Amino acid sequence: MIEIAHTLASFPSRPKRSIVFVALFGEELGLVGSRYYAQHPVFPLAKTVADINLEQVGRTDVDGASRVGVVNVTGYDYTTLPAELKKAGEAFDIQVLKDEKNSDPYFGRSDNQAFADAGVPAHTMSVGYMFPDYHGAGDEWPKIDYENMAKVDRTVALAILRVADSTVAPEWNAANPKTERYVKAHESLVGPAAAK
Repeated sequence: MIEIAHTLASFPSRPKRSIVFVALFGEELGLVGSRYYAQHPVFPLAKTVADINLEQVGRTDVDGASRVGVVNVTGYDYTTLPAELKKAGEAFDIQVLKDEKNSDPYFGRSDNQAFADAGVPAHTMSVGYMFPDYHGAGDEWPKIDYENMAKVDRTVALAILRVADSTVAPEWNAANPKTERYVKAHESLVGPAAAK
Protein backbone atom coordinates (compact mmCIF):
# COMPACT_ATOMS: atom_id res chain seq x y z
CA MET A 1 0.00 0.00 0.00
CA ILE A 2 2.81 2.39 0.87
CA GLU A 3 4.62 1.74 -2.42
CA ILE A 4 1.42 2.29 -4.42
CA ALA A 5 0.77 5.55 -2.57
CA HIS A 6 4.39 6.67 -3.01
CA THR A 7 4.32 5.92 -6.74
CA LEU A 8 1.03 7.68 -7.40
CA ALA A 9 2.09 10.69 -5.30
CA SER A 10 5.24 11.05 -7.43
CA PHE A 11 3.31 11.67 -10.66
CA PRO A 12 3.58 15.29 -11.87
CA SER A 13 -0.12 15.59 -12.71
CA ARG A 14 -3.08 14.70 -10.52
CA PRO A 15 -6.18 12.71 -11.53
CA LYS A 16 -9.68 14.22 -11.50
CA ARG A 17 -10.54 12.53 -8.19
CA SER A 18 -8.60 12.34 -4.94
CA ILE A 19 -7.05 9.02 -3.95
CA VAL A 20 -7.15 8.14 -0.26
CA PHE A 21 -5.03 5.43 1.37
CA VAL A 22 -6.21 3.98 4.67
CA ALA A 23 -4.37 1.36 6.73
CA LEU A 24 -7.05 -0.52 8.65
CA PHE A 25 -6.83 -2.69 11.75
CA GLY A 26 -8.90 -5.29 13.56
CA GLU A 27 -10.31 -7.16 10.58
CA GLU A 28 -10.06 -10.49 12.42
CA LEU A 29 -11.92 -8.98 15.38
CA GLY A 30 -14.96 -8.04 13.30
CA LEU A 31 -13.77 -5.45 10.74
CA VAL A 32 -13.17 -3.01 13.61
CA GLY A 33 -11.11 -0.45 11.69
CA SER A 34 -13.09 -0.50 8.45
CA ARG A 35 -16.44 -0.30 10.26
CA TYR A 36 -15.11 2.63 12.30
CA TYR A 37 -13.94 4.42 9.16
CA ALA A 38 -17.27 3.77 7.39
CA GLN A 39 -19.06 5.39 10.34
CA HIS A 40 -16.52 8.24 10.75
CA PRO A 41 -15.08 8.84 7.27
CA VAL A 42 -12.38 11.44 6.79
CA PHE A 43 -13.89 12.14 3.36
CA PRO A 44 -17.64 11.79 2.72
CA LEU A 45 -18.62 8.29 1.65
CA ALA A 46 -21.16 9.85 -0.74
CA LYS A 47 -18.14 11.08 -2.71
CA THR A 48 -16.16 7.85 -2.34
CA VAL A 49 -16.54 6.03 -5.66
CA ALA A 50 -14.72 2.78 -4.81
CA ASP A 51 -12.72 0.83 -2.27
CA ILE A 52 -9.98 -1.62 -3.21
CA ASN A 53 -8.77 -3.66 -0.30
CA LEU A 54 -5.52 -5.63 -0.54
CA GLU A 55 -4.99 -8.85 1.35
CA GLN A 56 -2.48 -11.67 0.95
CA VAL A 57 -0.79 -10.38 -2.18
CA GLY A 58 2.71 -11.57 -1.24
CA ARG A 59 2.43 -15.35 -1.08
CA THR A 60 2.01 -17.37 -4.27
CA ASP A 61 2.05 -20.83 -2.62
CA VAL A 62 -1.66 -20.64 -1.91
CA ASP A 63 -4.77 -22.75 -2.26
CA GLY A 64 -2.69 -25.87 -2.90
CA ALA A 65 -0.94 -24.52 -6.01
CA SER A 66 1.43 -21.88 -7.31
CA ARG A 67 -0.51 -18.71 -8.09
CA VAL A 68 2.07 -16.65 -9.98
CA GLY A 69 0.57 -14.09 -12.34
CA VAL A 70 -2.91 -14.35 -10.84
CA VAL A 71 -4.98 -12.15 -8.55
CA ASN A 72 -8.53 -12.80 -7.37
CA VAL A 73 -11.26 -10.24 -6.78
CA THR A 74 -13.93 -11.01 -4.20
CA GLY A 75 -17.50 -10.36 -5.29
CA TYR A 76 -16.23 -10.33 -8.85
CA ASP A 77 -19.70 -9.98 -10.41
CA TYR A 78 -20.93 -7.41 -7.89
CA THR A 79 -19.68 -4.19 -9.54
CA THR A 80 -18.12 -2.82 -12.71
CA LEU A 81 -14.76 -2.35 -10.95
CA PRO A 82 -13.27 -5.80 -11.78
CA ALA A 83 -13.41 -4.95 -15.50
CA GLU A 84 -11.08 -2.00 -14.84
CA LEU A 85 -8.82 -4.18 -12.69
CA LYS A 86 -8.72 -6.80 -15.45
CA LYS A 87 -7.66 -4.21 -18.06
CA ALA A 88 -4.92 -2.95 -15.76
CA GLY A 89 -3.69 -6.51 -15.14
CA GLU A 90 -3.18 -7.04 -18.87
CA ALA A 91 -0.52 -4.32 -18.83
CA PHE A 92 1.57 -6.28 -16.30
CA ASP A 93 0.85 -9.91 -17.26
CA ILE A 94 -1.45 -10.40 -14.29
CA GLN A 95 -4.70 -12.31 -14.76
CA VAL A 96 -7.50 -10.78 -12.72
CA LEU A 97 -9.95 -13.59 -12.06
CA LYS A 98 -13.03 -14.71 -10.27
CA ASP A 99 -12.23 -17.66 -8.03
CA GLU A 100 -15.47 -19.57 -8.54
CA LYS A 101 -15.29 -21.27 -5.15
CA ASN A 102 -14.13 -18.35 -2.98
CA SER A 103 -15.07 -15.06 -4.68
CA ASP A 104 -18.49 -14.62 -3.14
CA PRO A 105 -17.92 -16.23 0.30
CA TYR A 106 -14.78 -14.17 0.94
CA PHE A 107 -16.50 -10.93 -0.08
CA GLY A 108 -17.94 -10.67 3.43
CA ARG A 109 -14.76 -11.73 5.23
CA SER A 110 -12.56 -8.73 4.60
CA ASP A 111 -12.55 -4.98 5.14
CA ASN A 112 -14.26 -4.25 1.82
CA GLN A 113 -17.50 -5.46 3.49
CA ALA A 114 -17.78 -2.35 5.69
CA PHE A 115 -17.56 -0.10 2.64
CA ALA A 116 -20.02 -2.25 0.68
CA ASP A 117 -22.49 -2.13 3.57
CA ALA A 118 -22.28 1.66 3.35
CA GLY A 119 -23.01 1.52 -0.40
CA VAL A 120 -19.50 2.06 -1.78
CA PRO A 121 -18.49 -0.37 -4.57
CA ALA A 122 -15.78 -2.36 -2.81
CA HIS A 123 -13.68 -5.48 -3.37
CA THR A 124 -10.73 -7.30 -1.87
CA MET A 125 -7.89 -8.42 -4.12
CA SER A 126 -5.70 -11.35 -3.13
CA VAL A 127 -3.39 -13.80 -4.85
CA GLY A 128 -5.14 -16.60 -2.96
CA TYR A 129 -6.98 -17.36 0.22
CA MET A 130 -5.08 -19.96 2.24
CA PHE A 131 -1.44 -21.04 2.41
CA PRO A 132 0.23 -23.79 4.47
CA ASP A 133 1.30 -21.63 7.44
CA TYR A 134 -1.58 -19.11 7.30
CA HIS A 135 -1.65 -17.21 10.61
CA GLY A 136 1.23 -19.36 11.78
CA ALA A 137 4.75 -18.79 13.05
CA GLY A 138 6.22 -20.08 9.77
CA ASP A 139 4.69 -17.26 7.70
CA GLU A 140 7.93 -15.30 7.28
CA TRP A 141 9.15 -12.71 4.79
CA PRO A 142 11.45 -15.03 2.74
CA LYS A 143 8.29 -16.82 1.51
CA ILE A 144 6.98 -13.67 -0.19
CA ASP A 145 7.19 -13.61 -3.98
CA TYR A 146 8.32 -9.99 -4.34
CA GLU A 147 8.41 -10.01 -8.14
CA ASN A 148 4.82 -11.19 -8.37
CA MET A 149 3.72 -8.81 -5.61
CA ALA A 150 5.25 -5.90 -7.53
CA LYS A 151 3.22 -6.83 -10.62
CA VAL A 152 0.04 -7.04 -8.55
CA ASP A 153 0.83 -3.66 -6.99
CA ARG A 154 1.39 -2.13 -10.42
CA THR A 155 -1.96 -3.56 -11.55
CA VAL A 156 -3.70 -2.03 -8.55
CA ALA A 157 -1.95 1.32 -9.02
CA LEU A 158 -2.92 1.55 -12.69
CA ALA A 159 -6.54 0.61 -11.94
CA ILE A 160 -6.72 3.18 -9.14
CA LEU A 161 -5.28 5.86 -11.40
CA ARG A 162 -7.74 5.06 -14.20
CA VAL A 163 -10.74 5.07 -11.87
CA ALA A 164 -9.58 8.33 -10.26
CA ASP A 165 -9.10 9.98 -13.63
CA SER A 166 -12.38 8.80 -15.15
CA THR A 167 -15.61 10.77 -15.23
CA VAL A 168 -17.49 7.47 -14.84
CA ALA A 169 -17.63 5.94 -11.36
CA PRO A 170 -17.79 2.18 -10.70
CA GLU A 171 -21.35 0.93 -10.21
CA TRP A 172 -23.03 -1.94 -8.41
CA ASN A 173 -24.37 -4.66 -10.70
CA ALA A 174 -28.09 -4.29 -9.98
CA ALA A 175 -28.83 -7.38 -12.11
CA ASN A 176 -27.02 -9.59 -9.58
CA PRO A 177 -29.47 -10.46 -6.76
CA LYS A 178 -26.56 -10.68 -4.30
CA THR A 179 -26.02 -6.92 -4.60
CA GLU A 180 -29.55 -5.80 -3.76
CA ARG A 181 -28.68 -4.53 -0.28
CA TYR A 182 -25.58 -2.73 -1.56
CA VAL A 183 -27.52 -1.05 -4.37
CA LYS A 184 -30.07 0.18 -1.79
CA ALA A 185 -27.30 1.38 0.51
CA HIS A 186 -25.69 3.23 -2.42
CA GLU A 187 -28.99 4.91 -3.29
CA SER A 188 -29.38 5.97 0.35
CA LEU A 189 -25.83 7.28 0.33
CA VAL A 190 -25.92 9.37 -2.84
CA GLY A 191 -29.64 9.65 -3.61
CA PRO A 192 -31.59 7.72 -6.26
CA ALA A 193 -30.94 10.19 -9.09
CA ALA A 194 -27.17 10.29 -8.49
CA ALA A 195 -27.00 6.50 -8.19
CA LYS A 196 -28.09 6.08 -11.83
